[in-house]
Amino acid sequence: MMKDKDYPIFNLDVANYLMAKGFKLVRIKPNKFKLGTLIFYFEQNKNIDLALDKFNKTFSKEFSMNGKEVSNH
Repeated sequence: MMKDKDYPIFNLDVANYLMAKGFKLVRIKPNKFKLGTLIFYFEQNKNIDLALDKFNKTFSKEFSMNGKEVSNH
């Protein structure tokens, strides 16, 4: 059962970034709407939005919106 405090993440790179920053992964489930992909649920944290903003600013030039690498390095 999903709790209101769980924060869904749909991208493996973002999930790995959050785990490296110390955010707690609660569970992983298959994405019912996009076969072959997963949803990573993190415990809600007051700093998770700040971490996601930092990820987007840091990696926005390296990743497209769908999470696939677009840079050559």
